[in-house]
Amino acid sequence: MEKIIFIHYNYEPINFPREPDKDDRFYTYGFGSKFARNFKQYYPEYSVEMWRVDGYIGKYYEKMVQNVLFKIFPAVKINKFIDFSFKFIKELKKEVKNKHPYLFVSHVHTWLLYQVAFFFKN
Repeated sequence: MEKIIFIHYNYEPINFPREPDKDDRFYTYGFGSKFARNFKQYYPEYSVEMWRVDGYIGKYYEKMVQNVLFKIFPAVKINKFIDFSFKFIKELKKEVKNKHPYLFVSHVHTWLLYQVAFFFKN
């Protein structure tokens, strides 16, 4: 089964939970999550994961919601526009090396896209 990883970051923490809640909004908010869930709905033959880098949380979270695996990585906030997660980069390098997934970054012209492009040039 081919895998696609949707990559997203928490850009609007005021309106959304900072820890898991009973309605799974912590995992499923944002258009990156919507892309991932819609993709899985219309292409069930793919393994779909949603990875989010979040500078507003203190620990790693993981949960399967609507057949999509959500992974939330804590990050160091450098300024209001840049979050960097060593765990995210390490896990993504391991995943790319072993599984060769498709990567879909839902934000263009942001630090996250540039990080992925820098670390995964090939």
